[in-house]
Amino acid sequence: MTEYRRPTFPVEIYRDEQGRPIDYGNRWGGESPPEDAYSRVSNVPRFAPLHDVADALIGWRQTTFDVAVEQTPSVAGDLLRLPEVRR
Repeated sequence: MTEYRRPTFPVEIYRDEQGRPIDYGNRWGGESPPEDAYSRVSNVPRFAPLHDVADALIGWRQTTFDVAVEQTPSVAGDLLRLPEVRR
């Protein structure tokens, strides 16, 4: 059995509306973020590596365990909150 290794990615710097680097995890100085922060979608590219990590994890599971992988949107039909499913 091989050990899963997460892919590595270059460190990216994402900026706020004023052009200042965002210090994720410390942005609000230990306080809760403003209420409207939950209704906005920003810096979407920062999530792109999640797909690569998920693909690597699925590939590792396929080669390490006896599993079947289905990549059709219909398998997501039983989720409580249906996100946009691409595969």
